[in-house]
Amino acid sequence: MALLFSSQLKGLAYASSSLEYQKIGQLIKESFSDVKKLVLIYPKGSKANLTPVVEEFFKLTGIVVELQEGSLDEIASEVLLESKLVKKTKVFDLALPSTFTLPDLVEANVIENLSLYEKKYKNFEANSGLYTRGDRYNNKLYGMQTDGDTYLMFYNQSFLTDKILQAEYASKYGKAIEVPKTWEELDQLIRFFHNPAKERLGGNLFRNQNYTIWEFWMRLHAKGILPFDEQMVPQIDSDLGIEALEELVKITEFLDPAVMKSGLFENFKLFAQGKSFCNLGWGGTQKYLNGPKSKIKGQLKIDLPPGGLFKGENFSVPYFNWGWNYVVSSHSKNKDLSYLFCLFATSPFISTHAVREVDGYFDPYRLEHYEDPVIKKIYSQEFLSAHKQGMQQSMPDLYLKGQGLYSSALKQAISMAVMKQVSPKLALQRVAKKWQQITDKIGRKNQINRWRELKNSYPAKLKKVYNI
Repeated sequence: MALLFSSQLKGLAYASSSLEYQKIGQLIKESFSDVKKLVLIYPKGSKANLTPVVEEFFKLTGIVVELQEGSLDEIASEVLLESKLVKKTKVFDLALPSTFTLPDLVEANVIENLSLYEKKYKNFEANSGLYTRGDRYNNKLYGMQTDGDTYLMFYNQSFLTDKILQAEYASKYGKAIEVPKTWEELDQLIRFFHNPAKERLGGNLFRNQNYTIWEFWMRLHAKGILPFDEQMVPQIDSDLGIEALEELVKITEFLDPAVMKSGLFENFKLFAQGKSFCNLGWGGTQKYLNGPKSKIKGQLKIDLPPGGLFKGENFSVPYFNWGWNYVVSSHSKNKDLSYLFCLFATSPFISTHAVREVDGYFDPYRLEHYEDPVIKKIYSQEFLSAHKQGMQQSMPDLYLKGQGLYSSALKQAISMAVMKQVSPKLALQRVAKKWQQITDKIGRKNQINRWRELKNSYPAKLKKVYNI
């Protein structure tokens, strides 16, 4: 589809900044007239977001951006493998891996350090999204965030407002039903509401091996501890870490049984049936729940994820755990141009049109997106208010060298504990031992420095909790 930019400029709050993409386009047209094509590898399902971007890019520059589809969950692995092949089957300039995979792509010399280009083209605004921590590694720029994937909690309002359930809960617990602020409070509500005989289920929290790790990550942080101490010694097998996994395992029996096998899209559809109390999700979850196939459209309470208690006060643990991120291939012959495409694609006006595409994955990540009337209609104001707050307060993922190794060991252990194959204590003890081996193999001294830098990027409110 062609973007009707001229007609849509009128009335937009950020019209003054919308001309940036045109300036970038003009520079490209003047400076790169000999280039005819760029190749971009994208995750399956996000083509709708990219189509308006590449069409306008071609319109302004005459350069075709060829879109090649990659895997949703394994696109970083595909990019890494392709870069190592002597005889390459895919020659690409740009890719869109998940943000948490950037450290391993950097360490493998697969993606380009963009810091020099950032300085060279400093007259253009670099990505000024609400969450940009994942763009940098070792204090250098490697990516440009184009998707706001902070975790939020979705609650089915019919459970919260049911008069009979309210009375039963008050009688049993001596207090009113409220949106939970801690994981303990959430677990109590899940147990209370779960009644399959009456077609009420506690929730649809992920329990497949790939995605359960993110809930554990929040539960762990809610205990007031970090995954490592200052010397990179794992703390996940501490009493509090074990307690976090025990609670995750125990609450599983009060969830929809289908969560043991359901993937991303199945999860959306299950919760949209309206039989479950709660779910964790992102903007993609909300787009489906706010769409025509959802039975609970307009019936949701959306909030930041639960947290814990620190000195008697509640704290939440907003968590940025996915998000697609533009990167430039270290093998590209058009690195300058590819960087400028990243600037173009993440500029205020262009990125707004990308996020507007309801069939794609990109979610709001710039202030301008939250004021756009089309985006408001797609997501709802309640969601955007909670999402904006989450983006501004999100803690980072494990952006360390060896991220894939650390997370793979933890994913497998959590899955085994959930399946009751090992106890949570034994599962985490095994992970801690494996993590020590990974750290020693990578090099503990440098890893300690990376961890220190990562800790310092935690939000100010959480730094107090973890004494950073």
